[in-house]
Order: sequence, then C-alpha cells, then structure tokens
Amino acid sequence: MNLISGSGQIVFMRKSLAALVALAFLTTLFGLSDGAKATEQVGVSLYLLNIGDFNPSTGSFTADFYLDFKCVNTCPSMSYEFLNGRANYVHNMTADPNERLYRIQGSFNSPMDWSKSPFDRQTLSIVLGDIRATNNSINYTSNLAGSGVDPSVAVGGWKVVGFSASADYHGFGASNVLRPNYVFGMEISRNWLDTFLKLFLPILVLMIIVLSTFFTTMDKMLTRLGIVSTALVAAALFHVIATVQMPAPGFFTFTDMFMTLNYALLAAVFILNIVMMSVFDRGAKERSARINMLARMGMIAATAALYAILFIILA
Repeated sequence: MNLISGSGQIVFMRKSLAALVALAFLTTLFGLSDGAKATEQVGVSLYLLNIGDFNPSTGSFTADFYLDFKCVNTCPSMSYEFLNGRANYVHNMTADPNERLYRIQGSFNSPMDWSKSPFDRQTLSIVLGDIRATNNSINYTSNLAGSGVDPSVAVGGWKVVGFSASADYHGFGASNVLRPNYVFGMEISRNWLDTFLKLFLPILVLMIIVLSTFFTTMDKMLTRLGIVSTALVAAALFHVIATVQMPAPGFFTFTDMFMTLNYALLAAVFILNIVMMSVFDRGAKERSARINMLARMGMIAATAALYAILFIILA
C-alpha cells in the first residue's frame, strides 16, 4: 500500500509539474502576443491641398489637407491634436476599420528663419501628436508614398520647393512621457529674380548715380554733396520699407549686411567729396583733380569687389 501510495504521489507530482510548465509556456506565449498587439503600427500621410493667409512676419498660415492613418490591424482609439495650431473643420471620410481618412482645415504657425533673408528658405510645418498614446501603444510611421503637395498650391511671392515628412516620439509634460509625433513640412523659397528687381536693383542704380558724380567737374562739388546726401536718406528709407514685414530677428540678416555696405560706401563718397572740396577751395585745382581721379577708380573698384564678396560668398 505504501509503495502504491508513493507511486501515485510521484505520478501526481509529475502531472502537476507538467501542468505548471504548460501554464508558464501559455502565459509567456499570450504575454508575447499581447505585447505584439500592444504597439500598433500606424502609417501617417498628409496631402496638402491649399495654403492661405500666409503672414511671413508671424509665420501664421491656414491649410487645407487630407490626413490619413493606415493601421496594420484595426485602428485603435486615437486622440491626435495639432501641436502648432488647431483644426477649424474636420470631416471623417472613411468607415474602414483599418484606416482613418480626414479632410481638415485649420490655422497653424511655424517659426521663421530670417538669417538668409531675402534669399531665405522657409518651412511651413504641420505638427501632429497623440496626447494619450505612448511609445508602447502606438508607433507612427511616415507614409511618404501617400504624402505630398498638390501642384495647384501657391504662396504669393514664394516658390514651392518641396516637402518633407517624418515620424518620431516627443516628450510631453513634466514626466516627459514619449508620445507619437508626426511632422509635415512644405518648403518655400523666394523668387530670386523678383527679389533682385524689387530689393537690390533700386539700390544698385542709386549707387551707379552716386559713383557717376566723380565724372563731373570739380566746380560741381555742392551738387555732388547734394546727390550723395539725398542717396543716404533714400537708402535709409528703402531699408526700412524692405524690412517692414520682418520682425526684429536680433541678428544681421543678408538684407542688413547689404544695406550696411551701401551706407559705408555712400559715407566714403561723401567724405571724399568733402576732402576734394576743401582742397579745391584752397586753390589746389590740380591736386583736387588727382584726388578725384584716384577716388573715382578706387571707389568703383572697391564697390565692385565688395558686392562680389557679398553676393558670391555670403548670399
């Protein structure tokens, strides 16, 4: 009896051990399965239809676009919001459980970089984030194949260069919880010819007029000084008008460097004319003529060289 009882206990223990191993295996298996399902892969794409009310000084604009979420499995509950703006109109366009397609119109704001103005390239961004999901529940991936900018999109005074789209995680709140983040950006640049004709050509013509005063006779000194003085005032006013749409960036833009160079050249011409007038009034006509010839060649050469450095190297 004891032998049979002992054998029964051994069999019972073996069965119990096998059951525990099977239970542990099933728990691990289902745990892995749940973990795989926990992080849902969501492909995000944005197709831009229209840009309006673009204000370069503030970086604000309105946008009309399609926003598409494509899920590997059934789309989970998503609480997305726009981190750099807000939606004024949202229309759900599909009932597919594996896809969420929206037509959205909203107002947005992007920071502007004026360091290369007026040859700057700006990016109008639409930033999307999920305020409830974490990196363990939803993973955004950028669907470039479904993203783009409609050929009819136009921004007054700017040229559409292209677009970019990326997906990542962004820390939110004091706990810095990582949440899925998607950024779509449309790149725009100024029209070079339009910028040259409106901003640089008037100042270049003004400088040509000022430099041409060196070819006048020495008895026209007062006329020369009047032209140079008027040019200085005109350049200052033009500088103000050219930058009126820009906020104060806190650093020198290309426009500022260009205008500062012109101020320096005009000031040099003004000082040279004062010196020549002083020499001429003392009766040293030949000396003043030599100074005028040297000043003419020097100022023309210096102006051409400095403009070349500014536009070729710094632009």
